[in-house]
Amino acid sequence: MSPELVIPVADLEQGPKHAVFALSEAWLRRALQDTDATVSAPGKLDVTVSKNGTSVLVRGHLEADLTLPCVVTLDPVPVPVRTEVVLMLSPKSGATTAHESHVARRRARPEPKPGLSAEKSGPEKPTRARNSGKSEGKWDETPTLTEEIAGQDTYDGHEIALDDFVREFIILELPMFPRRSDLPTEQTAANPPLPADSQPGGEKPLDPRLSPLAELKSRLEQKIKKE
Repeated sequence: MSPELVIPVADLEQGPKHAVFALSEAWLRRALQDTDATVSAPGKLDVTVSKNGTSVLVRGHLEADLTLPCVVTLDPVPVPVRTEVVLMLSPKSGATTAHESHVARRRARPEPKPGLSAEKSGPEKPTRARNSGKSEGKWDETPTLTEEIAGQDTYDGHEIALDDFVREFIILELPMFPRRSDLPTEQTAANPPLPADSQPGGEKPLDPRLSPLAELKSRLEQKIKKE
């Protein structure tokens, strides 16, 4: 199925682009076909897309009205999806525009140093990073993920296709155990209550097997009173 939520990368060269996509019921059904969710009405995706070098930042808002079966009664439970969309997309390896390829070729050619001929000037020696000797990937050095870092991904070719990303945002908002709001929420005891005649003060006679303990209790109470 060809993507429908598409923004050409060339449209971002002149500045940020604002786009509003209608998420049709057919699109939502295809996106949610592997879930128990059903579609109540068309949705909407409102995003602003901007380009920073080769990376693309997508920020916006997503709306979709869905239903899920109640875990208790299986009745449909409304699930209004309202969530923010944040993505930082980088081009996949080999996926560059013609302008970016031209810039990459220019950067690959070394510029001649002043006072030296082009033949003598060669590529500069790579400098060694200051922290190159330090080990990487330690747990204590792992930074806290921001929304932008958590939303990092890639795009391919000359266009930004948001279909798969929007589908993931919707699925992440679906509750694991949807429940009707009008159902009682009191917790039921694991064991039923004891019969009335077994409660303290009941008239049920004492079990003969407990008579030695009852006699010991009576002696201890009498001893405490004398003291």
